[in-house]
This record gives sequence, structure tokens and C-alpha cells, in this order.
Amino acid sequence: MSTILNYIPKNAEVGVGLALLDQNQEFIFFLPGRHRLGSAEIFYAGIGGHLEKDEDLLTCGRREAREEIGVEILYEDSFFEPVYIPVNRNIRTIEIKDDIKPVGIFEMTHPEGSPRAGNVYHIVIFQARLRSFIRDIKLDGVSGIITMSKDQVKKGISRKVTIQKLMDEGSRLFLPEDTIIDREISVYPIGTAEASIMSKQTQRRR
Repeated sequence: MSTILNYIPKNAEVGVGLALLDQNQEFIFFLPGRHRLGSAEIFYAGIGGHLEKDEDLLTCGRREAREEIGVEILYEDSFFEPVYIPVNRNIRTIEIKDDIKPVGIFEMTHPEGSPRAGNVYHIVIFQARLRSFIRDIKLDGVSGIITMSKDQVKKGISRKVTIQKLMDEGSRLFLPEDTIIDREISVYPIGTAEASIMSKQTQRRR
């Protein structure tokens, strides 16, 4: 049986994404940095980032959580069969021997206009939980944090919704003191947020 990295091509672009739960059993997603705040719509995604040289996946996720929102995390086994979500979205389950089973692998294509447009980014997604409160938001990459219930996450794949609408449904918004976000901006999932929705449609409990 293979490890999760055996499913990823050599020299591929790899990162870690966190399906991160807070103390209220809500998922935590970030809104992009200030350079995107003038847009009519923005994405939300899971905390995480690129795997650095000689770094293992679990260390990467912990480092990104500290750097982006100043928290410590506790990894949790997903208790479901991991899935592989390729670019063509023909989702399949995979077998791995890792001690902490990730949710799976998600292939995200960099969008047009980005430095790596058209290239595939392989995100290994882990389920995790906060061990401390959000302290320092990394403003160059993250303008704020929004929480969502499991039901809101499920709905995310089929709708673009305003921040205000999410808050009316019970979401909470965490912003640095000097950051203002127009709550009528529409948001949509990418990366870990998108994959979390897709994986639930395929996963089987082990």
C-alpha cells in the first residue's frame, strides 16, 4: 500500500490544505489579501500553502497555520477513504498507509492571469482542528477569516453568495482592525474549500 505522496508525480507543485474546524464545529476559510478587495467577487479557501524543500506534509500544514492566522492545530484522521480529485473531476478513492489519513488529493489548475496559469497544483488536504485562538492574520495573503457550517460548505459548490448572506445564515467574520470588506461582495470556493465539497460526494467511511 502506498503513501499519499506516491500518487503525486515527481517534481509536481505540491501543497497542503486544511479542512480546519473551530471550537464551534464550523469550518474556517480565508478571504484573499487586500490586493483582491476591490473585486466584485472573491474566493474563499482553506488555510495552507506550498510544501517547502525537505518539509513533510504535516509540518507544512502546521507552519502555514501559524504563518497565516497565528494558530496551532491538531490533525485528525478523516475516518473516510481518501479520494483523488483530478482536473477532469473523475473522483476515485485511493488506498494509503499513512498514519494520519488525509481527506485526499485535489488537482487545482492555476487560473488565467496568474504566474503559473494552466499548471496543476496538487493539494493534499487534511482534516484538522484549532488548538488556539486566531491571533495574527497575514495581511499580504489573507484579508480575513470566515466561518461556515457544514451545511453552508455543502451549498458552496452550487452558489456564489454575498458575505452578508453568509453572515445572515450564521457565519462569523474575523478581520484585522484596519481592514474593511464590502459585505455585498460575492464569494465562491476554490482549492481546499472546493475539494471539501466534492470529496463528501464520494467518500466512504472505512
